[in-house]
Amino acid sequence: MFVFLDIDGVLATEDTWDEWFALGSPTDRKHELLDPECVKYVQRLCDRLKAKVVISSSWRCSHSLGELVGILERAGLMLDVVGYTESRFDFDRGREIADYMEVHDLRPQDVLILEDAEVVDPFEARTVRPCFRGDDAGFRGPQYTEALRLVEG
Repeated sequence: MFVFLDIDGVLATEDTWDEWFALGSPTDRKHELLDPECVKYVQRLCDRLKAKVVISSSWRCSHSLGELVGILERAGLMLDVVGYTESRFDFDRGREIADYMEVHDLRPQDVLILEDAEVVDPFEARTVRPCFRGDDAGFRGPQYTEALRLVEG
């Protein structure tokens, strides 16, 4: 199973961004943007699925893969990160994921997408969409349950 992982809206929420800005936006503490509860549920999901993780977040545009893995690890996420999607000029996240899947010969049933932005068909049926804002923002218990339902039936 391959998990396409967005960061904002899945691991980082409006509240964690507000807290980080209040600290003065320290670049050496970017891992503090990741909500510990969201981290716990993403880790649990990836462990259960024995997932290979592909970073699809816009963070890939400003950080190398090694930097991203470091940020995730400092937040407590020990994932099998195998790559990232290539950025497109139109920033169409669904197309970026489709391009990665085509290059790596992945089928829709091989993937799960954790993404707060809308992803178009045929991926909607394989997408869990947590929200960036609000009391239930991020990837938490209900999103974990939904993800398992999508991949395990």
